[in-house]
Amino acid sequence: MFSTDGTGGGGFLCEGSTGGNSNEQLHLFAAADGADTTDFIATASAAVTDAIGAATTSTLTGKTLNVESSGNDVTTVSYVKLGAAMCVAATAFINWNDDASGGTEPTPACNDTGAIQRPSADFSGSAQNNFDSEEIPLPTGFAGNVDITIRYVSVAASPTGNVEWEVSTVCRAIGESWDGAYNAAQTITDAVGSQNQANDATQTNITMTGCAAGEDLMIRVGRDGTNDTNNDLAKMLYALVTLRRTQ
Repeated sequence: MFSTDGTGGGGFLCEGSTGGNSNEQLHLFAAADGADTTDFIATASAAVTDAIGAATTSTLTGKTLNVESSGNDVTTVSYVKLGAAMCVAATAFINWNDDASGGTEPTPACNDTGAIQRPSADFSGSAQNNFDSEEIPLPTGFAGNVDITIRYVSVAASPTGNVEWEVSTVCRAIGESWDGAYNAAQTITDAVGSQNQANDATQTNITMTGCAAGEDLMIRVGRDGTNDTNNDLAKMLYALVTLRRTQ
């Protein structure tokens, strides 16, 4: 059956009992203008599952999708862990860089619990502490959205209130001056958990103004301990950066 409705018309053709196969095959011909919706219909065979159309949510199995082949656009997610500190022979060191603006760095600590050692950068509950990450190269196909999660611990006996983390970014490209101004800081207000339990403070879609694929991303993390409502040390273990790229 065919129709001439629309710009180019369209229709369908059924054929059955071909080559001993009693299952009919349905062939659909969309209108040439592409404005009409075409649904694919499964055959009667129990061995055939629903065919996949534009609005279906079928799960693919046994398929190979090569992101390097032409015509395939796949967004993938990768994670970069930035450890806050490290310990060598019971001496703690900060893993990040000095805050170039002159802010005070957090204090490194080894935190030997007896069973494991979890180095941290200790952010004061009564002062402003900042430090800067190493460069993170933004990959080809960088999709723009970046998230950050700061994992930290409070060792106070009965911690209360909120810890306010500040996150800002700057990117530099080949051919640009290696100096640049950071984007305005975003504040993460996180309710502190129980004593000695890990907390995650997350900022989705951090400001990435001026950043593009192939550039170096630097992240500044700070805590304004004079203004948040928790007065205890916040022991930052690491930052986890989520990057997205289209391949």
